[in-house]
Amino acid sequence: STFLDILDKTPKYELIASQARAKLGQQPPMQQPSVGVSVDPLKVKIREADIARIAGDLSQWQIVASKLGIGYQDIEGIETIHRAPVDQRMAFLRKWIFKDGAAATYEKLIEVLMSLGEQGAAEHLATLGQQPPMQQPSVGVSVDPLKVKIREADIARIAGDLSQWQIVASKLGIGYQDIEGIETIHRAPVDQRMAFLRKWIFKDGAAATYEKLSEVLETLGERGAAEKIRDIATTPTTATTPTTATTPTTATTPTTATTPTTA
Repeated sequence: STFLDILDKTPKYELIASQARAKLGQQPPMQQPSVGVSVDPLKVKIREADIARIAGDLSQWQIVASKLGIGYQDIEGIETIHRAPVDQRMAFLRKWIFKDGAAATYEKLIEVLMSLGEQGAAEHLATLGQQPPMQQPSVGVSVDPLKVKIREADIARIAGDLSQWQIVASKLGIGYQDIEGIETIHRAPVDQRMAFLRKWIFKDGAAATYEKLSEVLETLGERGAAEKIRDIATTPTTATTPTTATTPTTATTPTTATTPTTA
């Protein structure tokens, strides 16, 4: 039986199970490649692709971390290195997954959240755990260029159109302290914009797409910039071939002196 089945049989958690099942549309458990063997999807290791979505619900991440065996010094270190709350939560999750490996499951995190009375977060996590992992596109399948992660080679081109980069950054989940830090470290506006883009791409990973950025620009009325982002996505930056050096001109042969006439 799945973890939701267990919750169904427990009066205290019955409502959470029913709400999670309603969101899932009564989806059956995911099947692993081995034929005929059913595996509870909540008992598997948390997927990297779900970390950002899980982090959004961990308002008490320090307490959760402590209950999952992360020491005080490690928690303090995460808070020192990462300024934005969402970055702290993601760093904690990755540290726990690295520490516990296959034991860092959706089920384990749900249990801790339930013990803290975080029923909404537990329900959301149960829903995520039941969803099948995102599949990588197979060879030969066309991929929408707007839905891919922004390429490093395009960052400089994109930065030129982000005149309101601080507002864009805020809408993309970059905290005020991080924005202020970028402005302090980088003096030139274009450097600030590029630093913001790299921070967002690092934070959101594969979710930091051309499409997402263009959508935010559209909401700010920056239609021209949004259109340019879409153009950049469909026309990747190519490395320019350096021009070959021109052949130097050969020195002209000096004229010979004329023989003076005799008297």
